[in-house]
Amino acid sequence: TLSQDGKVIATNLLLSPKPRAADYYVNNSSWLTISDVANGMKVASLNSPSYRNPTANKSGYTLPAGTYHLHAELPEISGTDWMDMICGFWGYIAPYPNSISDGVVDYDVTLNAAMPSTPLQIKTPLDGYSVWSHIGLYTASDWAAMQALGITWFSGDSFPLVDSFPLVDSYANVSIRGAF
Repeated sequence: TLSQDGKVIATNLLLSPKPRAADYYVNNSSWLTISDVANGMKVASLNSPSYRNPTANKSGYTLPAGTYHLHAELPEISGTDWMDMICGFWGYIAPYPNSISDGVVDYDVTLNAAMPSTPLQIKTPLDGYSVWSHIGLYTASDWAAMQALGITWFSGDSFPLVDSFPLVDSYANVSIRGAF
Protein backbone atom coordinates (compact mmCIF):
# COMPACT_ATOMS: atom_id res chain seq x y z
CA THR A 1 0.00 0.00 0.00
CA LEU A 2 1.27 3.46 -0.91
CA SER A 3 0.37 6.14 1.63
CA GLN A 4 0.80 9.89 1.77
CA ASP A 5 -0.15 12.17 4.66
CA GLY A 6 -1.97 9.30 6.36
CA LYS A 7 -4.14 8.50 3.34
CA VAL A 8 -3.91 5.37 1.23
CA ILE A 9 -3.01 6.42 -2.31
CA ALA A 10 -2.77 3.05 -4.04
CA THR A 11 -2.62 -0.69 -3.47
CA ASN A 12 -0.78 -3.12 -5.72
CA LEU A 13 -3.24 -6.02 -6.04
CA LEU A 14 -0.51 -8.53 -6.93
CA LEU A 15 0.99 -10.67 -4.20
CA SER A 16 4.44 -10.78 -5.80
CA PRO A 17 5.10 -7.42 -7.50
CA LYS A 18 8.80 -8.21 -7.89
CA PRO A 19 8.65 -11.61 -9.58
CA ARG A 20 10.79 -14.35 -8.02
CA ALA A 21 11.15 -17.86 -9.40
CA ALA A 22 10.18 -19.39 -6.04
CA ASP A 23 6.75 -17.74 -6.30
CA TYR A 24 5.87 -19.22 -9.70
CA TYR A 25 5.39 -22.65 -11.26
CA VAL A 26 5.82 -23.56 -14.92
CA ASN A 27 3.17 -25.16 -17.09
CA ASN A 28 5.69 -27.65 -18.52
CA SER A 29 9.37 -27.82 -17.55
CA SER A 30 10.31 -29.15 -20.96
CA TRP A 31 9.01 -25.90 -22.51
CA LEU A 32 10.67 -23.25 -20.33
CA THR A 33 12.78 -22.41 -17.31
CA ILE A 34 12.42 -19.65 -14.75
CA SER A 35 15.27 -18.25 -12.70
CA ASP A 36 16.13 -15.21 -10.63
CA VAL A 37 18.62 -12.84 -12.24
CA ALA A 38 20.04 -9.52 -11.02
CA ASN A 39 17.33 -7.42 -12.69
CA GLY A 40 14.26 -9.64 -12.19
CA MET A 41 12.89 -13.07 -13.04
CA LYS A 42 14.00 -14.64 -16.31
CA VAL A 43 11.47 -16.73 -18.22
CA ALA A 44 13.29 -18.62 -20.99
CA SER A 45 11.84 -20.77 -23.74
CA LEU A 46 13.55 -24.09 -24.37
CA ASN A 47 13.03 -23.74 -28.13
CA SER A 48 9.74 -25.56 -27.96
CA PRO A 49 7.75 -26.33 -31.07
CA SER A 50 5.72 -23.28 -32.05
CA TYR A 51 2.44 -24.75 -30.78
CA ARG A 52 3.70 -24.77 -27.18
CA ASN A 53 2.83 -21.94 -24.82
CA PRO A 54 5.62 -21.43 -22.25
CA THR A 55 4.11 -19.86 -19.14
CA ALA A 56 5.17 -19.11 -15.57
CA ASN A 57 2.11 -19.09 -13.32
CA LYS A 58 1.19 -17.71 -9.91
CA SER A 59 -2.20 -18.92 -8.67
CA GLY A 60 -4.91 -17.49 -6.55
CA TYR A 61 -6.22 -14.18 -7.89
CA THR A 62 -9.83 -13.07 -7.93
CA LEU A 63 -11.02 -9.59 -8.84
CA PRO A 64 -14.37 -7.86 -8.61
CA ALA A 65 -15.88 -6.15 -11.63
CA GLY A 66 -14.16 -2.82 -12.25
CA THR A 67 -11.56 -0.97 -14.27
CA TYR A 68 -7.90 -1.91 -13.80
CA HIS A 69 -4.42 -0.91 -14.95
CA LEU A 70 -1.59 -3.42 -15.43
CA HIS A 71 1.93 -2.00 -15.38
CA ALA A 72 4.92 -4.28 -16.04
CA GLU A 73 8.59 -3.66 -16.70
CA LEU A 74 10.75 -5.92 -18.87
CA PRO A 75 14.39 -4.78 -18.77
CA GLU A 76 15.35 -7.56 -21.22
CA ILE A 77 13.54 -9.26 -24.08
CA SER A 78 15.17 -11.61 -26.55
CA GLY A 79 13.02 -12.93 -29.38
CA THR A 80 9.87 -11.78 -31.11
CA ASP A 81 7.70 -14.89 -31.56
CA TRP A 82 5.14 -14.59 -28.75
CA MET A 83 2.41 -17.26 -28.70
CA ASP A 84 -0.34 -14.88 -27.53
CA MET A 85 -0.62 -12.56 -24.53
CA ILE A 86 2.57 -11.51 -22.73
CA CYS A 87 1.33 -11.49 -19.14
CA GLY A 88 -1.90 -11.20 -17.21
CA PHE A 89 -4.97 -13.32 -16.54
CA TRP A 90 -6.02 -15.34 -19.59
CA GLY A 91 -9.50 -14.40 -20.74
CA TYR A 92 -9.70 -11.34 -18.49
CA ILE A 93 -6.60 -9.12 -18.53
CA ALA A 94 -4.53 -10.13 -21.53
CA PRO A 95 -2.14 -7.61 -23.10
CA TYR A 96 -0.49 -8.76 -26.30
CA PRO A 97 3.08 -8.03 -27.52
CA ASN A 98 2.04 -4.77 -29.19
CA SER A 99 1.45 -3.48 -25.63
CA ILE A 100 5.21 -3.38 -24.98
CA SER A 101 6.81 0.03 -25.48
CA ASP A 102 10.48 0.50 -24.55
CA GLY A 103 10.31 -2.47 -22.19
CA VAL A 104 7.17 -1.28 -20.41
CA VAL A 105 3.62 -2.59 -20.55
CA ASP A 106 0.77 -0.25 -19.60
CA TYR A 107 -2.61 -1.85 -20.19
CA ASP A 108 -6.11 -0.74 -19.17
CA VAL A 109 -9.06 -3.10 -18.99
CA THR A 110 -12.61 -3.12 -17.65
CA LEU A 111 -14.02 -6.32 -16.16
CA ASN A 112 -17.80 -6.27 -16.53
CA ALA A 113 -18.14 -9.22 -14.15
CA ALA A 114 -16.00 -10.62 -11.36
CA MET A 115 -12.95 -12.65 -12.35
CA PRO A 116 -12.95 -16.10 -10.69
CA SER A 117 -9.73 -17.53 -9.27
CA THR A 118 -7.28 -17.29 -12.17
CA PRO A 119 -3.47 -17.62 -12.23
CA LEU A 120 -1.28 -14.68 -13.11
CA GLN A 121 0.64 -15.77 -16.21
CA ILE A 122 4.03 -14.42 -17.26
CA LYS A 123 5.19 -15.48 -20.70
CA THR A 124 8.18 -15.34 -23.00
CA PRO A 125 8.80 -15.38 -26.75
CA LEU A 126 9.01 -18.91 -28.14
CA ASP A 127 12.36 -17.99 -29.69
CA GLY A 128 14.04 -16.40 -26.67
CA TYR A 129 13.51 -15.14 -23.14
CA SER A 130 12.06 -12.25 -21.16
CA VAL A 131 13.12 -10.74 -17.84
CA TRP A 132 10.32 -9.33 -15.67
CA SER A 133 11.42 -6.85 -12.98
CA HIS A 134 8.17 -5.28 -11.77
CA ILE A 135 4.50 -6.07 -12.22
CA GLY A 136 1.69 -4.02 -10.76
CA LEU A 137 -2.07 -4.34 -10.96
CA TYR A 138 -4.05 -1.38 -9.68
CA THR A 139 -7.59 -0.10 -9.82
CA ALA A 140 -7.90 2.66 -12.40
CA SER A 141 -8.43 5.25 -9.65
CA ASP A 142 -5.31 4.10 -7.77
CA TRP A 143 -3.26 4.26 -10.97
CA ALA A 144 -4.56 7.79 -11.67
CA ALA A 145 -3.61 8.87 -8.13
CA MET A 146 -0.10 7.41 -8.61
CA GLN A 147 0.29 9.18 -11.95
CA ALA A 148 -0.78 12.48 -10.38
CA LEU A 149 2.16 12.07 -7.97
CA GLY A 150 4.56 11.05 -10.76
CA ILE A 151 4.79 7.46 -9.46
CA THR A 152 4.77 4.49 -11.82
CA TRP A 153 6.04 1.83 -9.45
CA PHE A 154 6.37 1.03 -5.77
CA SER A 155 7.17 -2.19 -4.00
CA GLY A 156 6.92 -1.34 -0.31
CA ASP A 157 10.67 -1.78 0.09
CA SER A 158 11.13 1.69 1.53
CA PHE A 159 10.51 0.40 5.07
CA PRO A 160 13.65 -0.29 7.14
CA LEU A 161 14.63 -3.90 7.78
CA VAL A 162 13.98 -5.10 11.32
CA ASP A 163 14.64 -8.33 13.18
CA SER A 164 11.26 -8.38 14.90
CA PHE A 165 7.73 -7.73 13.72
CA PRO A 166 5.36 -6.09 13.19
CA LEU A 167 6.88 -2.84 12.04
CA VAL A 168 4.22 -0.16 12.19
CA ASP A 169 4.86 3.09 10.38
CA SER A 170 3.34 6.44 11.25
CA TYR A 171 0.39 5.76 8.96
CA ALA A 172 -0.65 2.59 10.80
CA ASN A 173 0.34 0.31 7.95
CA VAL A 174 1.87 -2.99 9.04
CA SER A 175 4.88 -4.39 7.21
CA ILE A 176 6.31 -7.81 8.09
CA ARG A 177 9.68 -8.84 6.66
CA GLY A 178 11.82 -11.93 6.78
CA ALA A 179 11.52 -15.67 6.29
CA PHE A 180 8.86 -17.39 8.34
